[in-house]
Amino acid sequence: MKLTDISLNWLLPGAVLLLGMLAAIAVLARGKRSSVKDTSADDSWERSEERRRRKEAVYGTVSYVLLFCCAAVAAALSFHGLVGFGEQNLGLTGGWQYLVPFGLDGAAMFCSVLAVREASHGDAALGSRILVWTFAFAAAWFNWVHAPRGIGHAGAPTSSRACRCRRRCSSTAR
Repeated sequence: MKLTDISLNWLLPGAVLLLGMLAAIAVLARGKRSSVKDTSADDSWERSEERRRRKEAVYGTVSYVLLFCCAAVAAALSFHGLVGFGEQNLGLTGGWQYLVPFGLDGAAMFCSVLAVREASHGDAALGSRILVWTFAFAAAWFNWVHAPRGIGHAGAPTSSRACRCRRRCSSTAR
């Protein structure tokens, strides 16, 4: 095995993960630095409360950005199989096959954001959580149905059907 034989499919998700971790470390380091320099005794309670609100707003924004980055990595990994499922199993062409991953993964991401917002505001988030699990299960099921078959693909479902979307899949059982 040579260095040039290694696939670079992991590069984009790895870069997104690395940037997310660096952003989290930078936010944590900035918070520790500002807590060391604590406010002087002549600051009023209102000023410290305003600083706390601004800090919470920054942390909330960074939290949502990291949430979207993590969800985007999962959606990118699922995108390939769902587009193939749309082509192979649903017979979609002409750009319509791209609605499958946007419909399932996009809906799951939207519902997860709703669930996080509801939970952070102290509201019941059961409905949003059930929808997240429903859309995630549907996307996982469609990816499993579309998984490449054959001896070299341990863990894929066993079936005599072969993938007909030659452009997108690496299925060897044709």
